[in-house]
Amino acid sequence: MAAFKQHIRAGLISSGGTFANVLIVLVRNKLLALALGPAGIGWMALVTSLIETATIASASGSSDALNRELARKNAQHSAADITSTCAGLFVCLLALAIPITALIYLAVVPQRIGVVIALLAIAIALIAAGLWRLVAGVFLGLGLAKPLAKALVAGAAANLMITSLLLWQGIREPMVFVVLSPLMLAISGLTVIGASAKSLIDWRRITHMPAINPVLATALPITLGLLLEPLIGFYLRSTAAVQFGATGVGLIQPGLQLALLVGIFFNSVAGITVVRWDQLEERPWSQNYRKLLAAALMLPIAGGALAFLCAPLYPFIVKLLFSESFLPGAATVAWFLLGESLRIGGALLLFTFMSRKLGMMTLIPRIGALSCAIVFVQMAGALSLINIA
Repeated sequence: MAAFKQHIRAGLISSGGTFANVLIVLVRNKLLALALGPAGIGWMALVTSLIETATIASASGSSDALNRELARKNAQHSAADITSTCAGLFVCLLALAIPITALIYLAVVPQRIGVVIALLAIAIALIAAGLWRLVAGVFLGLGLAKPLAKALVAGAAANLMITSLLLWQGIREPMVFVVLSPLMLAISGLTVIGASAKSLIDWRRITHMPAINPVLATALPITLGLLLEPLIGFYLRSTAAVQFGATGVGLIQPGLQLALLVGIFFNSVAGITVVRWDQLEERPWSQNYRKLLAAALMLPIAGGALAFLCAPLYPFIVKLLFSESFLPGAATVAWFLLGESLRIGGALLLFTFMSRKLGMMTLIPRIGALSCAIVFVQMAGALSLINIA
């Protein structure tokens, strides 16, 4: 009972920090929407999606490995072994991610600023985003909900203040605001973790990576699986950009943004409770497993129904969070929320596979989701061409 209360308390603290962070982020997004319009927001979303995909490839697997391995009751390696190994893995992958991301950026994103400045901005954004993921993984793995909430809120508040100042000074370059978000989170996270990091990082172990086997067992399937999620968003945005330009990307941003907010709240609770739950000691069809299965089935049903019942509210929400020029995208919101409800239901079961060392099986539903997105978008494009003809 004491452990259960501790998990509930940690979940509430994490949710509180996430809620405060989201409110601040929404205010910032509103300012940017008014200042940049659908085209500017669409350009930011496209680049941000690329940065998120690269960050997942280089850091998210290590972050989730920290969350799970640091929380294990019978860990094979010390906390310093695990943290140093994750840091070393991140450095290796980052060396690949930066040039690859830069090439994709040059090939896909319309050039608005100098190439050298753009590439430097991408490198800074990737380093900062990866560092934040690693710090957050340490907080979650050690069950430090309060420091995590503090870092989230402090980073978001600094981001809002600097964004407001830049807009007041007349700066409208979207790349500046793309880099600012991960940079403020990284600085905030590193400041909060402070001296505690010294006991968790050993530079010699970073090069030797002593816990590479258990870290990769978690990091590899999670990285491959998580890569498929932003790839869906990047595919939708890039397709919209080709067919409708940057304005089209901006118009679907409200639906994607609201789905992201729902996912953030889910992750804030699951990240410090279900994700850290080492299920190796659970019996088949135990009471805990039955509750997990019931939640996995009911969340998509209830969430999907609620998404469409709330459809009359979306124009008001879009105007409130963005601006009136984004209203044509309100029709897509319910569909994005339905998709997020299905994702959340499935995500609850992914951690069971991870505990049973069957992480690669979690790729199957994600491959299916990406395939469905491609098929439906292509069908919609074919139908529009038929109607035009």
